[in-house]
Amino acid sequence: MQQLTEIEDRIAKCKKILADNPNSTIFAALAEAYRKKGDLERASLICQKGLEIHPDYGPAHLVMSKIDLDRKLYDEAEKELDIAARLDGRTRAVEVILSEILVKKGKYQEAENILSKLISSEPRNESLKMLLGSIRRTSPVKTTRPERETFSKPVFDSRPKPSHPAVVQDSQLPSTFPKLKAEKIYSVNEVMEILGAFPAVVGVLSVGKDGLILDDRLKSGINPDIVAAVATNISEVTKASLIKIDFGKLKQVLIEAHSLKFWIFNLKNSFLVLVCSAEVNIGSLKMKTSELLEILEE
Repeated sequence: MQQLTEIEDRIAKCKKILADNPNSTIFAALAEAYRKKGDLERASLICQKGLEIHPDYGPAHLVMSKIDLDRKLYDEAEKELDIAARLDGRTRAVEVILSEILVKKGKYQEAENILSKLISSEPRNESLKMLLGSIRRTSPVKTTRPERETFSKPVFDSRPKPSHPAVVQDSQLPSTFPKLKAEKIYSVNEVMEILGAFPAVVGVLSVGKDGLILDDRLKSGINPDIVAAVATNISEVTKASLIKIDFGKLKQVLIEAHSLKFWIFNLKNSFLVLVCSAEVNIGSLKMKTSELLEILEE
């Protein structure tokens, strides 16, 4: 009941924004809300109409892929996913959805290959393990070699994360935080990989300005939809308040709770959200994050 109420609230907010600005990219978030509600026909119509105006908006193609997947239109779902990957790169979200599409098309080994690579970088992600287990249980044929290599290289850092987050000194960082390459421009995907490996970082989330999740690396047990909604709402309220008091453009917001720290960075086209344990070394993390954001390509 609570989830349905949250979806209805999301639909109402998105519809209001779209009514005020018919050219807004909020249509993708509205279509996703209708998809979660189960109204696939309406979700499809809204997303298709929005894509006519914004054909190069990657997150909308990702939503369209999920809608087609739910409608059992697997070839169409894969085509939309290919477009999303071409526009925004092969994110974790893209690979998870692709694995689900491949399962529906009977390509179990290819789906298992993708999930195995993801799990190698997120060994404690229970949702990925459950999905992989489900594939292995339903696969009619047990193969030992992949039919084809779907991706030439893993997208994510495969280095093990510390099992017990702890405060670390700067002198300890080189062993866990990669040295940045001179004159290299890093993508959002690469920045998320690097920050996700930082000690005591529980997860990293990339959220569009419309509140739609672009990519998430949150560990199991944390709802990415809730994190995205909170980050968007906090950022919008803060930005509006800063305008009123003439404090300039919002750069970042840090919220410290009893057990977690919630850090939101206002980028050009999205929000980068870090969820950290209470033990995180904020000083070191701020230094490295600032260094990365200076060489970020958006």
